[in-house]
Amino acid sequence: MKKILYTLAAAALCSFQSFAQDAAINRFFSEYENRDNVTLISLSGKAFEIANQIEMEGDEAEDFKRIAGQITGFRMLIDNNDSDAKSTAKRARREISAKFEDLVTIREKDSDVKIVINESNGLVTEIIAIIGSDTDFMLASITGQIKLSDVSDVTKRFSSMGKDVFAKSLDPSKILVFPSPASKGQEISIVLPSELNGATVQIFDVSGKKVANFIANDKMRKLNTDNFGTGVFILKATKGDIETTRKFLINQ
Repeated sequence: MKKILYTLAAAALCSFQSFAQDAAINRFFSEYENRDNVTLISLSGKAFEIANQIEMEGDEAEDFKRIAGQITGFRMLIDNNDSDAKSTAKRARREISAKFEDLVTIREKDSDVKIVINESNGLVTEIIAIIGSDTDFMLASITGQIKLSDVSDVTKRFSSMGKDVFAKSLDPSKILVFPSPASKGQEISIVLPSELNGATVQIFDVSGKKVANFIANDKMRKLNTDNFGTGVFILKATKGDIETTRKFLINQ
């Protein structure tokens, strides 16, 4: 069996809680761990603790230590011989817990990439990436207490581990909808990063009804919410092969 397991220091002693907490993701790792031609990579929280204590110099080193200090675990599985990889990826996306919020979806000719996060009050406890192409399926999980503003840096630092999965990841902290929660009928402001200039932006309520749409530019967009109603709303921005979403709330 082609199985690669990277461990640093006492990685084998890492508790189960250091890894992905979503039950569906754990099932996928259990399902694949004994398959032939599957590559598994696992780094424990202890590994990142040790990395954070290594003496390094320079701004790049300080950035690495800052990010490493927020991570408690990393797991990745790669199956290069899945004849129905896109369907496998679709099943993984379908089974992920509803607690996860879409960060970015990338649809290309030969592959689909989806990155989701579990975020509350500006802290991300898990980042999951799912990729399906013609014959390749990849699933990755990063756990920790990660600042929302650091998510883009975290994901891009893992992009060299087997697949360039996170290369197009956007910084979610730059997708702003405020105030959130807003009050019914209150004007909201929307700011999108420069990477999304020219994107088609649509806003949907939880039933899937579209309540607003516009083309993004480099200016703040203000929207009247008189016709929105209340509840959770989903902002979806699409530009080329990149689609990203953000949720916001309107109260009574």
